[in-house]
Amino acid sequence: MKICSKCRCAKLIDEFSFSSKIRGIRQSRCKVCCRAEHREYYRKNKARKRLYNEAYRKTNLWRYAAASSKYRASKLRATPTWLTDTQLALMQRMYENRPDGYHVDHIVPLQGDFVSGLHVPWNLQYLLASENYSKRNRLNDHPGSATITEG
Repeated sequence: MKICSKCRCAKLIDEFSFSSKIRGIRQSRCKVCCRAEHREYYRKNKARKRLYNEAYRKTNLWRYAAASSKYRASKLRATPTWLTDTQLALMQRMYENRPDGYHVDHIVPLQGDFVSGLHVPWNLQYLLASENYSKRNRLNDHPGSATITEG
């Protein structure tokens, strides 16, 4: 049994979260009081939290773009398991250093009609957003792209 420092009720030890799981130390407040405190804090600071989240998203847009692209690529099973950590880091840096007004584009589309590319560093390029929108999901004759003909 342990006494909560907030509600002063005696409760079972399992009703207290760990503050240090390694050392087996529990928090001084019970889970119910902690949850209530977090809800109250959120309610009082909702607008401030929203502004913080918006500012964080704007300054870290590359993180969201990289995560979104990685999700789509893994969903399409286009990221090979044999990529090294260095190659994965290189792709991450491409998204981080993307110039304004540009997209990180797959030279050979991940879902092409006749050929499908991989989500690998050598299949990525910077492309103007307007060009990327017009390119859609096909191979085009533009700098840095491969031309594949039927035959």
